[in-house]
Amino acid sequence: MSRRGVKNAGVVVVQSPETVRQMKRLWRTDADRTIPLGIESEFLTEPTATNTPPRVLLVGRLDRRKGQQRLLDHLSPNDERFELRLAGGIKDDEYADEVLEEWSDHYLGYLSESDLEEAYESADIVVVPSHLENFSMVGLEAMAKRCALVITEDCGLAQFGWADEDAGVFVATDGPDAASLLEHLSTSGSLDSYQRLAYGQAEQLTWKRIADRYVDVYGTATEGRVEPTAEV
Repeated sequence: MSRRGVKNAGVVVVQSPETVRQMKRLWRTDADRTIPLGIESEFLTEPTATNTPPRVLLVGRLDRRKGQQRLLDHLSPNDERFELRLAGGIKDDEYADEVLEEWSDHYLGYLSESDLEEAYESADIVVVPSHLENFSMVGLEAMAKRCALVITEDCGLAQFGWADEDAGVFVATDGPDAASLLEHLSTSGSLDSYQRLAYGQAEQLTWKRIADRYVDVYGTATEGRVEPTAEV
């Protein structure tokens, strides 16, 4: 997407409020619709029993933008309230050394698509501590696999109006806050309820449902009836 393309488009649809924020800041322009990304319905996995202690998963390449360190600095690898694992390849060797200095025994390395799906299915909580994500497919995939989600406010998914505890989504302001939310979730006694809520929200975000929203936008666009609206 380019500024020229946006200016020349009849209708502009973006994937998150974060994209809208960037468009306004960098290009001084707005979007007509905000429609989130979707998930394949076959990827959904219905809730099962919560593990004891809860299993926590961080998914993402080891890179400073992904923010693992700002979460892990406020957690202990010996904390018995949860079992934490990291999954993802290494992009920044220096950063990876910093992250894994105390957490190497918890590192799963790069996972294939099928292995990552299994990791989601065995987890109860997924944390996305990124400094910036226009959306966060990891977050949506986690919800589809019936995981409660802790995600920083810097991620587009976290900025939708539905992204709250009623959807099994806990939005953190920074790394320390994410660590605090994780600790709360792990010991609240309500984790299974939040997992079901996250799954229920993911059911509303299948590609079939998302495609229907695009069809509606395209239909109104051809009739010249598209008016800017709030997020979807």
